[in-house]
Amino acid sequence: MLKTDLGDLSVVEEIADNLVATHNYETAEVLYLKIMEVSEKNQIDIENYGELNLKLGKVYSELKKFHEAVSYYEEALRYLEGENEKIIAK
Repeated sequence: MLKTDLGDLSVVEEIADNLVATHNYETAEVLYLKIMEVSEKNQIDIENYGELNLKLGKVYSELKKFHEAVSYYEEALRYLEGENEKIIAK
């Protein structure tokens, strides 16, 4: 069971990243989705939410699940554009 500490979620994300690097996309998908689920359930803000969506988009692209990939890429774009606007406004 995943702990809800942000540091633990970062470790899980690193494991998922390593799985992607070794082409274990199905397992990486499960871990990335679990990170999102746990953070949402426990109201933990994910600092790199846009990046996590990009990673899921890549996983789905590699799995030939293009509809899902596009959805995650679009979410990443919306989030990252919003983050960029915050930086410019400072």
